[in-house]
Amino acid sequence: VGRTDLPTGDEIALKASCDKLWQLDEDIAIYPGHVFRFDDQPKLVRPRHTVGREKRTNVIVRQ
Repeated sequence: VGRTDLPTGDEIALKASCDKLWQLDEDIAIYPGHVFRFDDQPKLVRPRHTVGREKRTNVIVRQ
């Protein structure tokens, strides 16, 4: 799954990948492909999420 704003981005492939993910059991762990820093924490983190949590809380994937 990647960015569609880059020259090799593919919106159709991105949607197909997400559709496959959302069919998985909601308790399956998923991890972002990058690390980041929360505003209130000095340390880089790689959070563990679940398919269910993303379905419920990720505004982008609910659109």
